[in-house]
Amino acid sequence: NNELEFAADNIVLDLQHFVPEHISFDSHTEVYPRAAMLKEDKAKHSRLGFRTEQFFYITITGVHCKARRVAFYVKKKKGIPRVAEKGLADLVMDGRGMDITLRLRKLHESETPRVPLPASEDSKPISAKAAGKKSSLKQPKKSDSARSRPERMFDIADVKVKMHNLSIHVHENKHTISGKLGLALMMPVAKRLISKRLAQSLAEFMVQGDRMLSKYGSSAESMVVGGSRRVFSVAVGAAKQGATKSKEQLGKLKGKSKDAKEQVKDAKEEVKDAAKAVADKAHDLADTENKLAQQQEYRRDSLVERI
Repeated sequence: NNELEFAADNIVLDLQHFVPEHISFDSHTEVYPRAAMLKEDKAKHSRLGFRTEQFFYITITGVHCKARRVAFYVKKKKGIPRVAEKGLADLVMDGRGMDITLRLRKLHESETPRVPLPASEDSKPISAKAAGKKSSLKQPKKSDSARSRPERMFDIADVKVKMHNLSIHVHENKHTISGKLGLALMMPVAKRLISKRLAQSLAEFMVQGDRMLSKYGSSAESMVVGGSRRVFSVAVGAAKQGATKSKEQLGKLKGKSKDAKEQVKDAKEEVKDAAKAVADKAHDLADTENKLAQQQEYRRDSLVERI
């Protein structure tokens, strides 16, 4: 950039102590049931527009390595003092070393082109007698997908390299004083550039390994796809069971609601009949009282006439 110029050459990593301290594998599956089950165009999909996504994570920590006799050149263009230095240095990653994180995404069939399978033993010439026996049997017709395979299985979603410890031992440089200043300037730049270059190299290596895995690792592919399908089928089955239980509970509630309405109706009719019976009894009691009053008046009038 405008402030610093840095170059390095002959970077050859010695992987004798590359054995990492810890390696972990993890997987993450995303399922969008509404888009998968209801076939709704407006339903939520993944960021790339799919109904399912599957990710795999690989984390490697505590990686050690060395690079000896690396040719370097560093120049400070601005400020005081201005430094220019070149020479040879040994780069040593020890202690915590560096951490590597890989994130892979399982590719869908529509995302990767298919390549034809190599000629199998079935396509080799056979004798006429064997050919006659073979032609007498009905052979299933192979589809295009059966005669081809996906070119790749995974998408390298992200590769991160974090360098914790880096020691630089400078030798065969021109100036002793400027070498120390150049070392102080070179350290952060070297860390950043080496981490970036390692991440690029790992991404390229993973792409090549993915193509080899797709070519020769049919068993691994079936294991990954089978696991994804099992997860998806379990999710779909759970959703269907939940919907069935909800329908059954709703039907029971509707039946209970109908029975409750009938019970309320019967209770209203019973209350109405009871009120009518009470009114009839009150009316009969009033008639009885009137009759008694009339009889008392008649007896009183008769008694008065006798007197």
